[in-house]
Amino acid sequence: ATLNHSSSLDDTYHIISSLLSDKIYQIYIDHNEPVAKLLDRASILINNQVNVFVGWDANVKQVWDGLLESIPAQVKSLIGICRDTPGLNELAQKDLTNLVNNRLFDYFLLKHSPLFINGESYLMLPNMIQYTRTWMLRIIGQEMVETIFRFAEEFNSLKMTNKEIALMYPFVLTMPDDNYDDPCTIANLNEYYYRTLMYEFDLNRRNSFFVTKWKSLVAKLPQINEIQMRHIGGLKPETDTVDNSQLVENGSFNSLIDNLRNLGTLIVEQKWTKICT
Repeated sequence: ATLNHSSSLDDTYHIISSLLSDKIYQIYIDHNEPVAKLLDRASILINNQVNVFVGWDANVKQVWDGLLESIPAQVKSLIGICRDTPGLNELAQKDLTNLVNNRLFDYFLLKHSPLFINGESYLMLPNMIQYTRTWMLRIIGQEMVETIFRFAEEFNSLKMTNKEIALMYPFVLTMPDDNYDDPCTIANLNEYYYRTLMYEFDLNRRNSFFVTKWKSLVAKLPQINEIQMRHIGGLKPETDTVDNSQLVENGSFNSLIDNLRNLGTLIVEQKWTKICT
């Protein structure tokens, strides 16, 4: 019998894509547990028609304290994702730091969009204050809040499977930027995860309308980041009761990431053959 070389390559690619999808899905499940618990909580509140939330009587300082505490927690969470994700865990320290810096707000949107439901936010701050839409409007302003909720509404309307969402993380995290020492590796990882995600869409019989909507959503991320830099980058508390030295002045989170380097050297748990040659 004559071996069909092209068919053999396709089969190999599909096997690798399936294995990679399963790996990324498990990483997502492991890291998404806090959000899953918040979704369960949100479902209970919605079903019981609760509209007075924990922290409604908090003061501005308490909300700021919660927000400041949440930022390094988000950075640490994203570093954990990168440490576990094939390809990302092989990046040089400088490029990995830049990736975390570049994609932190994108990560926030992907991770928390399911918690923006029917025009309300079911996010919880570390000090157990619900970061409601009312508090968001007061802290970051109407344009930024509306931008976040529009993205979340479009994201949630796609009704992606958990595995599709899981594969969206490494694709978005490896979107190109101009501050990488090794942009070739980043670009090739992005292309590989894009193909893996498209393969998953194909397995799930996603039609061209779905894919077009998904691409349109992803294309909005750079503009959303520009809005975020304008509205959150230079943010200051509305009272002087908050220690300004802790605030992020320019939205880049560089100082936070430098501090978090003390968490220790990233452990490479998965060896991945470099795609870029």
